[in-house]
Amino acid sequence: MSKATILAPGEGDKFWIVGDHLTFKIGPKETGGKYTVATTYIPPQAGPPPHIHGREDEMFYVLEGTMMFMDNTHTFTAGPGSVVYLPKNIPHTFKNIGNTPAKCILTALPSGFEAFTAECGERITQIPCDKQVDDAAIGKLMANCARYGVSILPEHRPIGEKTYAPKKRDRWVLGQQVSIKLGSKETGGNFSVVEVITRPGQAVPPHKHLVMDEFFYVLEGEFEFLIDGMPVKASAGTFIHVPKGVMHGFGNKGTTTAKLADFHTPGGFEEFFQECGTECTDPTKPPTLGPPDMPKLIAMFRKHGMELG
Repeated sequence: MSKATILAPGEGDKFWIVGDHLTFKIGPKETGGKYTVATTYIPPQAGPPPHIHGREDEMFYVLEGTMMFMDNTHTFTAGPGSVVYLPKNIPHTFKNIGNTPAKCILTALPSGFEAFTAECGERITQIPCDKQVDDAAIGKLMANCARYGVSILPEHRPIGEKTYAPKKRDRWVLGQQVSIKLGSKETGGNFSVVEVITRPGQAVPPHKHLVMDEFFYVLEGEFEFLIDGMPVKASAGTFIHVPKGVMHGFGNKGTTTAKLADFHTPGGFEEFFQECGTECTDPTKPPTLGPPDMPKLIAMFRKHGMELG
């Protein structure tokens, strides 16, 4: 059985590629080639030229900064908490249009982007680094793009702007506030992405997914995960990957609210949040919970491909 991967803040193989910095968290070894996850550091006013990935879909979860994205014909602005899905074979680009560095969680599906980055970029030991974009760096990129199904489109121009305005979908689920960012319909069936806000003393019981992998990025506060019976402290910036079949749960044992980004793949887990939760119209007024109806809870988990521990 596959094992969980736990990376402390900043851990992972680091690369620089034409101005962008990436820290790879998991790749084909951990996911069987299904997807790769990295965090990105993008300096102010930096970003690649318009391009096409012929092999990978990309998804960006904005952690910090103000990003401009282009999806073929239009540009739009996205700030922290935004999640943008860019399918393969569509001209796209992104740029940090702010005055401070931007950070994102980048997911590429299937794996392969990590090999492209390693060949077209340079391994580094710290982020940010002092490397500068020059003719040699651009030449190295251009010489290898075609081998990885990447086409650079420097002359591609959008025809206008649009507003990034995702539908607000907040739910109370097991007493926690869950904000559904993207689901199966928006990601070609590949992902469900949510934010989870957990108050002190709240927890998700140990369980395992029979079909889906799950990975987490702690945004604020401190969680304690229980992974195959082992407790793991997870502060802001911690990354945890839990393959299907691995028992896990998490809770907030601190004194302040904690928040994490939660990804399931393949998509569809947003249906559990919709069915199990209730609408959250006022984040300051969580529902009062009584003792759980265990037979009902067990049945709900089973319906959505889970087993309680």
